[in-house]
Amino acid sequence: PSPISAPVLDLNTSTSGLDNSVSACSGLVPIGTMSITNSSGSVDEVTVSFSSSEILNGNSEVFIPDASSSNDNNIQLGFATGGTQTVTINPIPCIVTKSVSSGIRTLQFTKSPSGTFTTAQVKSIMDGLNYSNKNAQPTNGVRNFIVTLREGAFVSVPVTFKVTTLCCDLTASISEKTNVACYGEAN
Repeated sequence: PSPISAPVLDLNTSTSGLDNSVSACSGLVPIGTMSITNSSGSVDEVTVSFSSSEILNGNSEVFIPDASSSNDNNIQLGFATGGTQTVTINPIPCIVTKSVSSGIRTLQFTKSPSGTFTTAQVKSIMDGLNYSNKNAQPTNGVRNFIVTLREGAFVSVPVTFKVTTLCCDLTASISEKTNVACYGEAN
């Protein structure tokens, strides 16, 4: 018989490694250009976990399922308790189950109303999922989103989608320009 192994998720096929790191201040930040290997072709769920302490702007931080989707379809990341939400992503219907435990927030994406995703559907979902911080003045910081796939009893190696929010106030006076990442040398 053929050996069975866990699926492998790569969030950025244009670089070495499996993770994807992006810096942005506003707009849509795609999770990445991804690939899935060693898959049986049937994915039970996609899980995205992140630290509650890294979501610095509450429900202004969202995953937007499609660039053109309405606000009703946004997945708010500042949730404090569990719940479910139905969303459509590229045009696959998904149930998003939200949970919080020990300071970790988790989003579990499963097929709506039931069943499994094909690997092509998972790729389409992940390609259509975008991070956005809709706060008028986003708080600078790092957000690490840990992504896994589950196929039956097999779970992929966790990969990280890292978003560094770096917003610079271009109208600040010289004495206020203390952020070295934005302005070079500190004054």
